[in-house]
Amino acid sequence: MKVRHRDFPRLGALYHVCRNCGKAQRRPQLKTAGRGKRSAERDSFRKALAFAKGRIKFKILVWGPAPGSANPAEAKREQIKDELRKMGHNAFFSEDLTEPAVPT
Repeated sequence: MKVRHRDFPRLGALYHVCRNCGKAQRRPQLKTAGRGKRSAERDSFRKALAFAKGRIKFKILVWGPAPGSANPAEAKREQIKDELRKMGHNAFFSEDLTEPAVPT
């Protein structure tokens, strides 16, 4: 494959430019095969992350307007807590964690 070279003095590097797509690369040889496709290594990493995502549980403190207030964000706060619990996380409001004997 014929490539053209372009010097970028500000970067201090010589780049190889593909005549087909016009993309510049610093590699000595252009890599055009498989461009835009996921490699097998990336796919295995994504599978490992998906597996771990189902096993990790977070403890989340949800803050917002007090329960029973007229603020519309209070309903959203409740919805956020419910969604987090459906996902398997431990979600709490700050008022759920208070002890009657301990001053706030």
